[in-house]
Amino acid sequence: MRITIGRKLSIGFIIILIVMIVMGVSSYISLNKIKRSTDTIAQYAQEMKEVSKLRFPLIEALIVNDYLVSGEVGKKGHFEEVSRVVGEVMHDAKSFPFSEEEKKLLMEIDKYFGVVKNKSHEILKFADFTKKEFTDLRSNKVIEEIDTAAAIVVDNIEGLDELVRRNLIQEIKRSERIKLSGNVTIIITSFTAVVVGIIAWFILTRSITTPIHSLISTTKIMARGDLIQRADVRSSDEIGDLANSFNNMAENLQKTTVSRDYVENIVKTIADALIIVDLDGKIRTINPVTVKLLGYKEDELIGLPVSTIFAQEELQFKRKGIADLVEKDSFNNVEKSFLAKDGTEIPVLFSAKVMRYNEGKIREIVCVALDITERKQAEERFISYQEQLQSLASELSLTEERERRRIASDLHDSIGQALIVTKMKLEELREMKISAAVDRLLDDIYKLLEKTIQDTRSLTFELSPPVLYELGFEPAVEWLIEQIQEQHGIVIDFMSDGRFKPLNDDIRVLLFKAIRELLVNVVKHADAQNVKIFIKRDGNNIWIEVEDDGIGSDTAEFNFSVSRSGGFGLFNMRERLEHLGGHFEVKSEPGHGTQVTLVAPLKCKEETIT
Repeated sequence: MRITIGRKLSIGFIIILIVMIVMGVSSYISLNKIKRSTDTIAQYAQEMKEVSKLRFPLIEALIVNDYLVSGEVGKKGHFEEVSRVVGEVMHDAKSFPFSEEEKKLLMEIDKYFGVVKNKSHEILKFADFTKKEFTDLRSNKVIEEIDTAAAIVVDNIEGLDELVRRNLIQEIKRSERIKLSGNVTIIITSFTAVVVGIIAWFILTRSITTPIHSLISTTKIMARGDLIQRADVRSSDEIGDLANSFNNMAENLQKTTVSRDYVENIVKTIADALIIVDLDGKIRTINPVTVKLLGYKEDELIGLPVSTIFAQEELQFKRKGIADLVEKDSFNNVEKSFLAKDGTEIPVLFSAKVMRYNEGKIREIVCVALDITERKQAEERFISYQEQLQSLASELSLTEERERRRIASDLHDSIGQALIVTKMKLEELREMKISAAVDRLLDDIYKLLEKTIQDTRSLTFELSPPVLYELGFEPAVEWLIEQIQEQHGIVIDFMSDGRFKPLNDDIRVLLFKAIRELLVNVVKHADAQNVKIFIKRDGNNIWIEVEDDGIGSDTAEFNFSVSRSGGFGLFNMRERLEHLGGHFEVKSEPGHGTQVTLVAPLKCKEETIT
């Protein structure tokens, strides 16, 4: 089967296209998994909010009920009001799409709170409103039933809260694993695409250049008068056709005297553009392929300077091409651009050889040009797909960060604020000093509330540190430095030029995470005692330098792989910075510490005003 050069390039392009499609599908699957996980996290966060809305009026109702059964029958109105609130919240909670296990706990809470409410109404029958106490001995049994039901309600509401919290934390961890898996998949598929592209490029190049080299070598030998030599080219493409034509020509030269017409016929059979130029640089002979490629008529080209058919960017070659060729004797497989009659630039693989007489005197220059338009188009498409993949990977990371910030903001603004207000109300209740039993119960509730607030804050900071958005980039870096120093005892010196540095949210989060990643690397691997961080403004860019006095390493061996711990390794840091218009530099030597420079664009004036 005949495989032309164009078909070879098409096969290479199809292979690369298939790999790119696989990469795109893999990236889409990873993005879809992350989206589903993010939706689940939002669902669990809403569940936590619903449980908190139910929990606090329920606890308040049980506390008021405790007063009621202790003899303070005047609390009846308060208890009924709180019970009404619990009923409304319970009604809303029942309509929320909890899981089966959570719904079961919710129904238990509703059932036993109903027991508490009914028994509380029943015990009022035994109350002496004049003495504000219970005088009937039957009330003791009812009180025991109320206490039992209340304990079951407390256990179930605590179990429901713990179940929702556990589900939320597990889903967040799962989301992190999905992100890491997605990044690894993208890297592996990208690496595979590059390897396949390199292999395809190597095979295609070898299949084209090797026979051309063989053909040029044979031409040199025959130019010295050895007409027995033949071109050893076995390819079935256009170069093979050219070699076969060349061998036929040599065989005929060996047998008989070669006429001009015979030579011209041979030239016409060559499958690639063939141009013969004299020492003055003027075109003397061309073949039909050249005429078709450039769009000229044959008589329009004959006698023109050969520089006419080269594109404008080949100006240097136009000026010195002939002189350099005479000096070097040949050009082999040099990429050039021809200029067609209609102004179209045509990429070609250009080779040229000086043809000499037997005594060594230069006769003419033979030029062969292989049209590589299809190959160039395939290269451009390959580069475009690579850029699209890089953009997709970066947007994937940015989307995740935005979703983290949204969830953290919801936790802080709704649940966190509600917990703080509840804590303040509970402190007021503790100050009343109602009774020792109530005080103990309030203390337990207060400790539980404190732990819930702390857990909510920790979860908020794990998702997205609020200080980065509330105080700004540089105060957030100072806060991060204080945390690292307090946890690891390393000395970190922070310096800033004090100039205003407006940043987009995406770049601000990226730089903050980058500094945190670098500081964690210093703590884990650098064995450093001191770290310096300097932030300055340089024109429309922000410069950040992180320097340590640790053990250092060879810059060529610096780790740009994806981090196993968090997925934000130095590789991802560099890729996202470059995608956003910045860059990342590392200077390090063994025994002399490491200096890392991060550069990113500032927000433009229009964005700042907006």
